[in-house]
Amino acid sequence: MKTITTLVKAVGVCVALVISITALPVTTYAQKYEVSPYAGGFFPGPNATLGDFRSEGIYGVKSGVFLTTNFQAGGNLGYINHFQPNNSNAVSQNAGLQDQHSIRAVIWEGEGSYHFRTFDGTRVTPYVVIGAGGLTTATNAAGSVLLGGLQVDENGNVVSAPRTIMLQDGDTFFTFSYGGGIKALRLLGPMGLRGDIRGRSIPNFLGNSTSWPELTGGLMFTWGER
Repeated sequence: MKTITTLVKAVGVCVALVISITALPVTTYAQKYEVSPYAGGFFPGPNATLGDFRSEGIYGVKSGVFLTTNFQAGGNLGYINHFQPNNSNAVSQNAGLQDQHSIRAVIWEGEGSYHFRTFDGTRVTPYVVIGAGGLTTATNAAGSVLLGGLQVDENGNVVSAPRTIMLQDGDTFFTFSYGGGIKALRLLGPMGLRGDIRGRSIPNFLGNSTSWPELTGGLMFTWGER
């Protein structure tokens, strides 16, 4: 119930942000709106407390509205089906994580992007983007998952941790992202394509930072005039 409430609030924030902006008069900002369902993957680096996390798929939707000719404000809501140490991770093996249910996560963030001028004679637009928000976890029915009273030292050895690591259902961690991509506009009516590559960092994930490259792509639907 806690997870559902948290996710509903996160979705509400993203939806409210886009609706509040899109409700402004088009003639004021000469806007164009976008919605982009996507799929992709991320490839985590090691976490000093928990060791290596597994690479996994990420699925979601991005939306945005142009406030000026080049600047777009938007939101990103993504779902991760398995957010946990990988199968060869010694810390999770010793903690018995392999026998527990999957840990899932939702990424929710607001973002701003700058779009460079469309190339002459094409519909291709490159852009750069930064975003900030949160990552909220969802654990098994018990409401928490023991990740271990162990950690990986600087030499890669599994040693006793100063505290037992417990991930609770609904735990939320600050995250920010940065990167860029390419959009191909209106290839078939309002439908186009979008490709995005960015780095994502969680500065304090259970005592240590975690980061990864994130690649996504999908369809893009646009309407309105800038």
